[in-house]
Amino acid sequence: MEPTDFSSLPVGEHEGLHIGICPKCGRHGRVQARVGGGRTFDHVTRPLEPAVAGVHVEILEWCEVSD
Repeated sequence: MEPTDFSSLPVGEHEGLHIGICPKCGRHGRVQARVGGGRTFDHVTRPLEPAVAGVHVEILEWCEVSD
């Protein structure tokens, strides 16, 4: 499966995804809210076929940022 490189997408909304600039590393990433506060910026993901334990995407590169 081909990975998705979110750092190559421009900032903004893309088909239901919010792409922002990571304050930790400066790369673009898919912004996800973290349980308990903070955000995760997913930079590179890969689909899992078949899904494992209900997870459909493996996150290969990411940054966690507290608020």
